[in-house]
Amino acid sequence: MPFTEYRAYLKNRNKIVNVTKINFVEEYIEYFDDKGNTLIAVFKEIELSQFIGLYAKENIPIYENDIVKFYDKNYLVKYDKDCASFIIYNEELKEKIRFADRNNKKMSVIGNSFID
Repeated sequence: MPFTEYRAYLKNRNKIVNVTKINFVEEYIEYFDDKGNTLIAVFKEIELSQFIGLYAKENIPIYENDIVKFYDKNYLVKYDKDCASFIIYNEELKEKIRFADRNNKKMSVIGNSFID
């Protein structure tokens, strides 16, 4: 999947696509299908995920809602309003870890929260 600033999970298709345009006024996104056609999805049919500005091992871009493996534990990438930044979070351990000291380079993106 090529790099973009945003990806969207299409709820009705159980698919993640790269967003090519966002219209906040009319509340829709545009994306390309597998044949290169431009398609539209309205906000209520999608979940947006933003590129967090960091890369995991092997220069894989990290997005909000990705699942990363970090020291043999799985974490969800999410925005934390308390610290006003993206973090990784392990629900079972109730553990929050901030991105610091290049720890993102020790992470592997293994999936996302939308598709198993």
